[in-house]
Amino acid sequence: MGIFVFDKINLNGEHFMKKFLLSLCAMVVTIGLVAFANASPITYTFEGIGSGSIDGTAFVEKEISFDLIGDTTGTYGSPTIYNDVLSSLINVTGFSTGAFTTIGLRMFMNTNIIALGFEDSIHTDLLDIQDPALSGYALATSISVIYEPDPFAFLQFNDVSTTIGLMTLSDVDWVNFSATFSATTRAPVPEPASMLLFGLGLLGLAGVRACIKNKSSVV
Repeated sequence: MGIFVFDKINLNGEHFMKKFLLSLCAMVVTIGLVAFANASPITYTFEGIGSGSIDGTAFVEKEISFDLIGDTTGTYGSPTIYNDVLSSLINVTGFSTGAFTTIGLRMFMNTNIIALGFEDSIHTDLLDIQDPALSGYALATSISVIYEPDPFAFLQFNDVSTTIGLMTLSDVDWVNFSATFSATTRAPVPEPASMLLFGLGLLGLAGVRACIKNKSSVV
């Protein structure tokens, strides 16, 4: 009789533990999925007329555009706000489409001087614009086209690494900047913490299922 009572209590405890672990794993998976859904890409676009060279081939007064793609949940810093560039696209009339391979490329918004641009990992500004219309902008939302006839810092855009060769700008005029937020047209970018939570949840569910299966086979 005592053994029966003990076994019953033990079985009830195991049943409770299984339910607890299943609930915990489900919660972790849910948190991971929500984090995935909240991560939405944003494209920052610079368009203008420029001169310079790509892989040793000069170009003069050609249409150029830079698309820098970040994530709306990835902004950080104050008073200068940053957003790491996850991927990019370079278009220069007469050349193949390319992308930046520079390590640590990121967008920035200096809220003190109301200036915006992008830089490399050692804080070398590559192309900046300054306009009162940028006041209050924090790199996480769309913004209408801002026209800047005289961008600055482009003279530091020297031998920048790209997939189509080293790129240098010697002159840039008539720059238009815009940011396009998209929550549906591109796949969300999983954050490392979200991926970890999601993986832990799946691992936990697999472990619980294996435990239940082993218990069933023993009985």
